[in-house]
Amino acid sequence: MSAERLLNSGTLLAMSHRYPIRLSRKIFLILFSLGLIVSLTGYVVIKRNRVHHLTIAAGSKQGESYLFSQAMAQVVAKYNPKIQIKVLETKGSKENIRLLEEKKVQLATAQADIPALPSARIVSKLFPDMFQLVVQANQLEKKQKIGCLQLIL
Repeated sequence: MSAERLLNSGTLLAMSHRYPIRLSRKIFLILFSLGLIVSLTGYVVIKRNRVHHLTIAAGSKQGESYLFSQAMAQVVAKYNPKIQIKVLETKGSKENIRLLEEKKVQLATAQADIPALPSARIVSKLFPDMFQLVVQANQLEKKQKIGCLQLIL
């Protein structure tokens, strides 16, 4: 078959189109693969270097919970600089729980006798919650019952 006949029949033209189509698919797959690799690498780098910012509602600046929260924030910053904890002064446990429920803080300190809402979870008990009732010695007899409490002096 002569070149002129092939050209007229469209066979040569069809053959010349197959090669660019296959080449463009290969180029597309190579570019797509490179784009995927670059995207995944960028995602991993960003994820690893991300700094997490947390806020803890901690009560009054003079209270134990606030002081403990500050100490905890300093220790976390020293040993894991990718976690930064901001300590927020509040009016106390009830406000802390409310702020946690409203998602304005990520952590909250609370006294053991303050009921947590269903969406809250205890992370850790920080220290035992002690309560002392103090009266003058001459105000009570040696053994006295007040309501459901029995006091023995």
